[in-house]
Amino acid sequence: MKLYKVKEVCEMTGLTRKQLHDYQNIVNPSSFEKSGYKLYDETAVERLILVANYRKILMPLKTIKDILNEKEYDVIGAITMQIEALAVRKEELGIMIELAESLI
Repeated sequence: MKLYKVKEVCEMTGLTRKQLHDYQNIVNPSSFEKSGYKLYDETAVERLILVANYRKILMPLKTIKDILNEKEYDVIGAITMQIEALAVRKEELGIMIELAESLI
């Protein structure tokens, strides 16, 4: 089984080192080198890609953690709720854009 160092994982997932560190409570490193460097296996990398994609749609970290850790979590329901939240945000952003344009 191939193990990846942090730099490789960042390149593969599009996450920064800080984000990777922040998401350790969701996806733990698979192992550590003797020197203490974190290593991630392919399953961990796949999970981190999911985390990155869920974060791109502004899904809360707690929801992401629940999705990844609970076998019977309603993923479709969580994504549907996020779509609804994004639709509300889109409407709010439209109002802000109109306000900004009116100030020009």
